[in-house]
Amino acid sequence: MNNQKERIKNLLNLIAENPDLDIVPMVDSEVCANDDYCSWSGSWGKAKIDEIYISDDRIYFKSVDDDAEELVECVDNLDWKKVIVVNIELP
Repeated sequence: MNNQKERIKNLLNLIAENPDLDIVPMVDSEVCANDDYCSWSGSWGKAKIDEIYISDDRIYFKSVDDDAEELVECVDNLDWKKVIVVNIELP
């Protein structure tokens, strides 16, 4: 439980320091692995500031997806948006 409280405290600090940024919750596929139910329980994962780009196929995270050397110029030219990313994990 203390880990949850620390993660929520960190998220609230990020929100207070960056009130104009959108919050993007990212749900781990293990949290909702099937369509048997209409809702699932998750837990607060880590929150951080990152930049995202949403294409027709998926969401890209600059902290993860900008290191493909042959694509650096293309990646740098994408319309990245700075956001607060919150991971939602298994309880």
